[in-house]
Amino acid sequence: MSEASVRSAAPKRSENASKYSEAIQAIGTSSQHKKHFVEDFRMKLKKSLNGTLIGKLYQYFQISLSIISCIEYIAQTYVRNHNPDQLQYMKYVEISFVGIFAVDWAINLFTADHTINFLVR
Repeated sequence: MSEASVRSAAPKRSENASKYSEAIQAIGTSSQHKKHFVEDFRMKLKKSLNGTLIGKLYQYFQISLSIISCIEYIAQTYVRNHNPDQLQYMKYVEISFVGIFAVDWAINLFTADHTINFLVR
């Protein structure tokens, strides 16, 4: 092999190595971008739930559902004794409340700064 062909082969290897390292860095930045996107979304959601009119309306909605759920629970105790046919409809309402409260709990878990503390408290 001539000296010129050896020199021309060396840059190809370094080009391949640089392409490889760029590809590895791109994978790293892609996963970091996803992490930043999730964190940005979490912070925006947290700010909107705590500091906007929509967030306050959402909290009032949750409070209202809690009160209605308590009233519905008390009503179930009387319906069992007096009108058992309506009990089936009340169970559907109760299951709906459970679903809504579960989604609210999941949102609060997602927006919590310290998820372990949120789960423990």
